[in-house]
Amino acid sequence: MVVSLPFRTQRRSKSFLLDMEFNLDKLIRKDQFLEIGIGAIITYNKDKTYWALTHCGSIPDFHRRDSFIIKL
Repeated sequence: MVVSLPFRTQRRSKSFLLDMEFNLDKLIRKDQFLEIGIGAIITYNKDKTYWALTHCGSIPDFHRRDSFIIKL
């Protein structure tokens, strides 16, 4: 079970960097494959924007399995 993920942040003059690294060997079996979707909800001045590699529906839904487009 994952309780939290280690990450680092770095503020730059015109950007913000979030870096995360973790060992998958501790999370899944070697014969198992992963389907991954990468997304984020960015809040700035109370406005929200939704970002992902793809949104397969008419509205952002980070739980839609068809939006998990990376396979490992």
